[in-house]
Amino acid sequence: MNAMLFAAGLGTRLQPLTLSRPKPVVPVANRPLGSFAMAHLAAAGVTRIVANVHHLADVAEVLLEQSAPSGVQLRVVRETELLGTGGGLRNAWSLLRRGANSVEPTIVMNSDILFTPDIARAIETHERLGAVATMILRPDPNAKSYGAIEIDEEGRVRRLLGRPEDVDVPLRALMFTGVHILSAGAANDLPDTGCIVQSSYRHWIDQGRV
Repeated sequence: MNAMLFAAGLGTRLQPLTLSRPKPVVPVANRPLGSFAMAHLAAAGVTRIVANVHHLADVAEVLLEQSAPSGVQLRVVRETELLGTGGGLRNAWSLLRRGANSVEPTIVMNSDILFTPDIARAIETHERLGAVATMILRPDPNAKSYGAIEIDEEGRVRRLLGRPEDVDVPLRALMFTGVHILSAGAANDLPDTGCIVQSSYRHWIDQGRV
């Protein structure tokens, strides 16, 4: 199974720590932060990870490679300019899908989170619903203030960031965790640059495909 690790951000909220070291490799408990995400992906059965880097790319690449779990092949893609989550995925997609079977999904995870979601359950839900993409969400009492992802009783996303307004079924407002499952065909709707949520997910939700 393959996974994409987002590791290209500037880490501005962690300055001055990130002036000399990218956020994905800032030490936490004497380990690079991104190593926790890679370890969880490996535990879920991932054997191949592609990570995108940009800010202090040399440092990020070396420390991520050093902390990759045993049995996991890590490939690093450098972005000369930030492409965003959607553009970063599109740029790395050929590497992500190389060696994957035609129906195998790709797991996508941020490198700067300490979070251990049930990836196996997410994949089962993704396949059961036949979705092009599946978001792993979390409860938050302030979800609507921050930008809620609203799902129906079946678990399908019906409203994204307040749109569409006219949904005629009960919805539960949750927050996106930065972990998602993408079908092989998702590449067709990825942007060259920009945010995957505001571009691709907007398109998929409007079509009822998530």
